[in-house]
Amino acid sequence: MKIIWVQYTAKQEFAAKNKENIAKVMSDLREINNPGIKYAAYLLPDEKTFMHFAQFENDEAHKVLMELESFISF
Repeated sequence: MKIIWVQYTAKQEFAAKNKENIAKVMSDLREINNPGIKYAAYLLPDEKTFMHFAQFENDEAHKVLMELESFISF
């Protein structure tokens, strides 16, 4: 099992685009419905700090995310 946690602050002018990009990734993950991937993204109260939490059953599941077109574009 692999767990990844990332937190970052975007410039305020990029926060809306970042939310759109996250929505695309989340939509694609729901569509592929891979049981080996658990992924969540959160927007903190300042409206520009993002936190992503990912849990992968194995390296192959992680590779699925890394090769997802919406994730690459993000």
